[in-house]
Amino acid sequence: MANGPQPPLFQIKHESPIFSATFVNNSNVVTVGADTYVKQTDLQTNQATKIGSHLLPIRTAKYNPEYQSVATASWDHTVRFWTPNGNGQPVMSIMLPERVYGMDTVSYLLAVCIANNPVTVYDLRNPSTPLRQFQPLDPMSQQVVIYPSGHGIVSGAVGGRVTVSMFNDQPVKSYSFRTQRNQNTKKIHELCDIAMSPDGLICTAGGDKTYSIWDTIESDICGSSVSFSRPVTNVSFSPDRKFLAAAIGNIWERGPPSQKDAATPPQLCLHELNEYWLTKRKK
Repeated sequence: MANGPQPPLFQIKHESPIFSATFVNNSNVVTVGADTYVKQTDLQTNQATKIGSHLLPIRTAKYNPEYQSVATASWDHTVRFWTPNGNGQPVMSIMLPERVYGMDTVSYLLAVCIANNPVTVYDLRNPSTPLRQFQPLDPMSQQVVIYPSGHGIVSGAVGGRVTVSMFNDQPVKSYSFRTQRNQNTKKIHELCDIAMSPDGLICTAGGDKTYSIWDTIESDICGSSVSFSRPVTNVSFSPDRKFLAAAIGNIWERGPPSQKDAATPPQLCLHELNEYWLTKRKK
C-alpha cells in the first residue's frame, strides 16, 4: 500500500451535499444526501442510476445483505428499503414519529435515532411496531450501530456520551461512558461518528480531532487515541478489520472553518490496525 496522498479512483456527484454512502458490492455504491435522491453508481462504468427518493434530505444509508436492499433514513420521518435493481418504489417503508439522525441495519434488525424520541429497534419481519426502545442518559442521540451478532446496540450523543444497550438475554448490563473530551481542559467536544468492526469493537471520532477504538464489552480503550489537525468527521472499518478509514475535515454545524483550519484541506486517512491498536488497555 502506497503512503502519502493518492489521486481519487472515482468521483460521484450529486446536485446537493452528500451525507452518506454505502457499498452494495465491490463495484456498486449507493449515495444519498440533501437532494433527496438515492443514487447507485457502477464504479466500473461510472454510470449512475436513481433507484429511489424521499420527500426531504436523506441523512444516512446502509446496505443490508440479508435483505439484498439499501435502507435509507430521511428527515421526512421515514426509513425506506430499496432493491438496487428495482423499479424506483421502496420494497418496505417504516413511518417514524420524527426526523431520523442515525440508522443501522443488521440481518432482520433496524435501529434508528429519532429526534426527541428514544433510540428505537425494529424487527424487519414485523416492522409495524417497535421491538425495543432505549432511553440513553443523553437524549440527543445521533449515532447508532448494531452489534454484528445482533445482541445489542451502541448509540452516541452529540455531547460525547456513548451508551451500550444490550438486549434482555445478554449477561452484560447496559452502561454508558464518555468520549471526545480534553482531559486537560475538560472541554466537551462533538461526537461525530461511531463505527462497528466485524468482531464488535467500536471506533468513536469527533470534534476533539481524535478517534479511539474501544472494546465495549469491558469499556476498555484499545491502543491509543489518534490525533489530527482538524476534526474527525467519519470513520469506517474495512470488512476484514485490518484497516480503519477516517475523514478529516470541518464540522459544518460550527459554521465555516477558521482561517487556520481552512489552510489544511480535508483529508481521507487509512490506518493499518496492527495488534497494538486492537489490544485492550484499561482507561
